[in-house]
Amino acid sequence: MSQERQREASNRSGEVWLLCLSAFCSGAAALIYETLWARSLGLMFGSTVQANAAIFAGFIVGLAIGAAVFGRWTKHWRNPARLYGWVEFAIAVTAIMVGLALFEYRNEWIIGGERDLLYLLQTAGAVVLVILLPAGLMGGTLPILLHLTRRMAGDDAVLGRVYAYNVLGAALGALLCGFYAIPQLGVIESHFFAGALNVFAGVLIIGRRVDRESAVVTEEQPVDAVTRSSDHPEWTLVVAVFVSGFAVYAMEVLWSRLAHYFIGNRIFAFSILLSSVLCLLAIGSQISSTLIKRFGGRLSGWLGFMTLAAAAGVLLSALGSHHLIFSQADLEASLPGREKILPVYRFLETLIVLAPGLIALGILFPVCLVLSKRAAQDIAASTGRYYLFNAIGSVIGSLLAGFVLLNWFGVYGSIMLLIWVLVLVAFVFFVQGVSHGRKVGACFGIVLGAAVGVSGMFVLPRELVLVRDDEELIFRLEDEYGIFQITKLPAPREGQLRVTNNRTELVYYYGSDTTRRVQAMQGHLGMIFQPDARTAVVLGSGYGITAGDLSLYPQLTRIDAVEILPGIIGAAKHFEPHNRGYHRQSNVRVVHDDGRHFLASSDENYDVVSINVSDPHTPGSGSLFHTDFLEIIKARLNPKGVVVLHIFGPSSGLQLRSLARVFPEWLAFPAYANGLNVVASSEPLLYDDQRVKSMMAGVPEIGRSLRLFDFDPGEALDREDLSRYFNDPFEVCTDNHPLLEYSLTRGGEALLHSND
Repeated sequence: MSQERQREASNRSGEVWLLCLSAFCSGAAALIYETLWARSLGLMFGSTVQANAAIFAGFIVGLAIGAAVFGRWTKHWRNPARLYGWVEFAIAVTAIMVGLALFEYRNEWIIGGERDLLYLLQTAGAVVLVILLPAGLMGGTLPILLHLTRRMAGDDAVLGRVYAYNVLGAALGALLCGFYAIPQLGVIESHFFAGALNVFAGVLIIGRRVDRESAVVTEEQPVDAVTRSSDHPEWTLVVAVFVSGFAVYAMEVLWSRLAHYFIGNRIFAFSILLSSVLCLLAIGSQISSTLIKRFGGRLSGWLGFMTLAAAAGVLLSALGSHHLIFSQADLEASLPGREKILPVYRFLETLIVLAPGLIALGILFPVCLVLSKRAAQDIAASTGRYYLFNAIGSVIGSLLAGFVLLNWFGVYGSIMLLIWVLVLVAFVFFVQGVSHGRKVGACFGIVLGAAVGVSGMFVLPRELVLVRDDEELIFRLEDEYGIFQITKLPAPREGQLRVTNNRTELVYYYGSDTTRRVQAMQGHLGMIFQPDARTAVVLGSGYGITAGDLSLYPQLTRIDAVEILPGIIGAAKHFEPHNRGYHRQSNVRVVHDDGRHFLASSDENYDVVSINVSDPHTPGSGSLFHTDFLEIIKARLNPKGVVVLHIFGPSSGLQLRSLARVFPEWLAFPAYANGLNVVASSEPLLYDDQRVKSMMAGVPEIGRSLRLFDFDPGEALDREDLSRYFNDPFEVCTDNHPLLEYSLTRGGEALLHSND
């Protein structure tokens, strides 16, 4: 008998590991799909906060619907293992099909319009309709897995472990996609990589025979020891699950702001943050498994303290992040091998500062699920139901944090409100405990919760201001896009301004002669080589210098100045007189939008398209240099129309080769020390000296501007001088292979932050 029990225990252990491995692969595939779809959808709707929020909301809604539906269906299947296998296979097929359709038709499905609530709802609705089937199938895997876990293992403590592996797989998927799949395989091919993971996850389970006769635990068995002593009403557990989703995704939004300072702004930095969040949630889920096994139903009396621990953890994470932002340079200075493995150090730093809040929040979902009396009767249906409320909380938390709290209260004020939300939920559990004889614990918990909330109001800073000692802050705006700051520089740069959003310097110093020249020539070059132009668009208007100098030309009847950051639009007065008050000119229309989305969604054609981005190595900006977008520009140009780009940085050759692939005619002029102003067209670029002199004489301000900048068409670089850029393998940037985002590979800070 003993040998039979040992053999049975060994079999159960093997079954559990199969479930964990399958959950791991399924979670990894889901995050890869989500990342890939977000890229394609971002190209459709733009890289704005509103678009990203709508994409996330649509994805979570699809997962929640799938979890709810499959949660109700699963118990009616005789062999749920076979159901799980077929669901994974179906995910592979439908997710790949949807992903390829999103990518191939990303330009045809673009939604334009004002960035208001209606636009947000339309975008989220479109996302749900497009990805509902595969996202719903993904959402259905968790209730089926947990149903299988209970039937195959017969131990509720294992539920937290399987859930932990699912989340841990998602964390690895985020890293795989950001560090390997996209740069090595490409966007299209990465879909098939994720599909292979789904197939493997399904193959692991589909052959198992799990029916009513062979199950370790049947639905007819009584409520187990864990839930038997749970004394909390079902609605309180649902509230806790809702708030855990709310808090986790609110934290993700808020720490996306802080992470710009201590991780960076490149795609690797985003992957590190997302993976860190998921890893910590997985650790919390694993801890919940141990707690369930050790304490069982007694955990019911500790839910208030668990929620309070999450509140205290969020406070500690905020204090740790603030300290890291100001002390990171000193901390990392002595680290061995810093230049080679800096991303590893940043990953560990992120784990440490986020651990207190996210581990505590990661414990709540599985513990509340196991304590539910309904879950004892039907784990799949309860999982679907709890997942639905958790997803609703996630969507509300992310949208509220991104669009309301950050605007109204700033990042630290928003964190303080989140702490109080968790404290108040803990109070609900403490009040419930009073009616069950736990008066002393409840009173202690309420006092402790009040202490956590009040202390946070005193120890957390009011706002995040990062200004060098010798600079003077003259403008600051904190909104959903970041912390926008303008500071006056000291001597010898007296009279110049430094403009940053979070930690990224948006444009070179305002007031610098070089900055003024480069930005102004982005407009003048277009008019010099297309003097008959009537319409122009500036993508990335920045200081407004380009649009301001374009407004000098009387033949231009419309100039669209497009800028993604509302802060730099609102601060236009600080950039006078160099921008010539462009925002007040009658022929200039200022537009708040993502540059690529604006042009792709417009039905207007232009004679001049001027592109100037702060950093071509970040995902949103880099897409403006892709051949796919350059083809869109080509289609939007009138006959003899020209495009002017500012190309700079160590990846100038990659940018120039991509431009030359689409526009055969181009000329390059010196800009900053490491940059070029390049004018390109589908037709020969002709310089009419008499026409230019006529324009300079007709509008004296144009003449003064060009003479100030010492414009000489003879300084255009001979293509032989640029031959070094074409000696490398003739790689170009495309939407499928976004090489610019991965081009800075020399290690160290450049991997994570390319605009210091």
